[in-house]
Amino acid sequence: QLMVECRDEAVKMTVGRKNKYFENVKDSQLFDDLIGQYSGLTSDAQDTTVTNKELVQHHLTDWDFLLLRAEANGMLVNVNDGTIKTFKPDTSAQPVLQASYGTSIMEFEAEMDARNQWKNVKAISWDYANQQLFDADTDEAASFTQHGNISGADLAKTINLDHFQLHHSGHITEQALQAWVDGVMLRSRLAKIRGRVKITGFSGIKPGDMLKLDGVGDRYKGNAFVTAVKQDIGNGS
Repeated sequence: QLMVECRDEAVKMTVGRKNKYFENVKDSQLFDDLIGQYSGLTSDAQDTTVTNKELVQHHLTDWDFLLLRAEANGMLVNVNDGTIKTFKPDTSAQPVLQASYGTSIMEFEAEMDARNQWKNVKAISWDYANQQLFDADTDEAASFTQHGNISGADLAKTINLDHFQLHHSGHITEQALQAWVDGVMLRSRLAKIRGRVKITGFSGIKPGDMLKLDGVGDRYKGNAFVTAVKQDIGNGS
């Protein structure tokens, strides 16, 4: 038996730890810089707003550094045929496909877990100039549409934690701290429903697209954000 595992050209970014110093750069510019070092790779980075006075890549692969900075901005990273896309999820987009129970759905499993839903996310950092703490917080993920008939905020009341607290020990601006807080809340709301659905193969759907679920109960129906796609080919189908 011969097994061949194929990977995208982006695998080049995962090998070799590096040290580098960046000054006065937005994270979207940083993404372009990291990806632009590799032949065969193209950056498709959504513009970010905060200009970082300084960023240090310490003994990290370019891929891990890319993921860290994307997470700090509440962004996701997708790879498709040599193009690396860094973006914030657009849950208001029209679904590219509908999966309905009783017709196109072969298998469906999903879950909710109140333990990863936050009422409030709060981050604290130190202002060395004024010698005092400052913070940023948020109660909800902005411009994010949740599907299902129960909100993440309602689920968060189960644990009822006042603040999911973050601490930053370095020097960071209020804008950057707020972006971090917003990103953590967004990931919490994205994780409200996790699951998978199996349908007849369709090549037109990619990670980052929206999928309409129907006939799966009020808890789970609606437009779901797709984070992974797996295509199985076997037995002639």
